[in-house]
Amino acid sequence: MDPVAIATIVSAVATVAVAATTIVYAVFTRQLVLENQLLRKASSQPTVVVYALPDKDVLQAINFIVANVGLGAARNISVVVKADPEDLTKHGVYLFKNWGKRPISVLPQGEQISAFMGGLELFEDPPLQAFDVDVSYQDLSGGVYEEAFNINVKDLLGYTRVESPDRKALDSLRRWCDSMSSAVASGRVRVEISKPNS
Repeated sequence: MDPVAIATIVSAVATVAVAATTIVYAVFTRQLVLENQLLRKASSQPTVVVYALPDKDVLQAINFIVANVGLGAARNISVVVKADPEDLTKHGVYLFKNWGKRPISVLPQGEQISAFMGGLELFEDPPLQAFDVDVSYQDLSGGVYEEAFNINVKDLLGYTRVESPDRKALDSLRRWCDSMSSAVASGRVRVEISKPNS
């Protein structure tokens, strides 16, 4: 075979190989761009949830919580409570009379709004009826999201706190008293008692 023909064939095969490699590279680059766009969108997307939960400090208090558990700030959060007004009044729930009249302007990532909903009266026979809550909000780009939640205080029946804040304070005070008693007994701290002049 002629060396020029061989060189032409090798050149043609190399050109086809480079063209195929370029096409594969273009496909992978396009896929990478799409994945980066999805990741960027997911990393700034808010997720707003609502729920009822016992208060961390007050044992018998139940709070209504609106929280942004997503990765971006939420704007214009509208919370619409769909509950029987008579049942709410019967159980002493007055929170929702003004709740949702105006949207919450901004709720940053990882933040929440917690409001007292009620106490043990929520569980009186019959307990507060379950109710629905519709939530709509926007991300910073103006994308609109809508969610629906069901709040049922009966879900909280039977939960107890292992250690209350009052118990922690009492235990801390006892430890301090014990350490002061041992310091006085060992002579490390001198205590002088004086009588008031009468």
